[in-house]
Amino acid sequence: MFLPTSVQWRTPLSLQIVLAAIVLISSFFLPESPRWLARQARYGEAAHNLSYLRSAAVDSTEIIEEMVEIRAQIQEEVSISRGRTIREIFERKNFIRLLWSLAVGLFAMWCGHNGILYYAPVVFAQIGYTGQNSALMASGIFTCIKFVSTIIFLIGGVHFFRRKTLLIGGSFLMGVLLFALGAVLATHPPTAASNEPRSPSAQGMMALIYLYVVAFSLSWGPLQWVYIGEIFPLRIRDYGMAVAAANIWLWNFVVSKITPIAILNIGWKTWIVRHLLRY
Repeated sequence: MFLPTSVQWRTPLSLQIVLAAIVLISSFFLPESPRWLARQARYGEAAHNLSYLRSAAVDSTEIIEEMVEIRAQIQEEVSISRGRTIREIFERKNFIRLLWSLAVGLFAMWCGHNGILYYAPVVFAQIGYTGQNSALMASGIFTCIKFVSTIIFLIGGVHFFRRKTLLIGGSFLMGVLLFALGAVLATHPPTAASNEPRSPSAQGMMALIYLYVVAFSLSWGPLQWVYIGEIFPLRIRDYGMAVAAANIWLWNFVVSKITPIAILNIGWKTWIVRHLLRY
């Protein structure tokens, strides 16, 4: 049952206040990071928190060895980053890395995934699933497929394949699938009498979207974050990752703003444009 008033969107938004309150209250009980404490030379507190997180005694061999390892790593990091400034990120050898990280974030956001994720009911309505229940169900399945595919990537793909191989392979597959989606949508628009939710064309477009999210979740989706974490040297890694992450969220905002406008004005051509951005 759907209420034709603002209650239908105010209620789910209000329920999120409860979850936010739980997160806020829980944060007061969250143990501080042992590495951060050690970096502030608060080694006793670091060992205590580490023992809590590991469920081991403070004087156990496990905790002592890990604390020795943490102290050694922090001393190395402090030694490497001593005297640095943020301007170093714009030096030629580092600036090239910065440009690559920005490019990866740009194309990961413009590949079409976030547009589908944020406006899934609208996208599925565009391909013929105009009923509210069917559109919501289709978007829920989309999210579940993404979750499972990302787990598969974390368990297997990220450890066994080169980063470049995954990015190229993902781009190729996503480009082909988006082109196919745009082509079918152009030849079998949802206004056609034959394009009902159960029609072959509607089901085919849904399958293309699901295959697309699999390709995204096995490559560009999670790999963009891995890549920006690995490309910078340790001395400026936090600076580089901060700029790269800000770039990702900037384009995430732009894409989420433009997608509904594009679907409304150019329809199926939206997915052809996203296809071209894959190459």
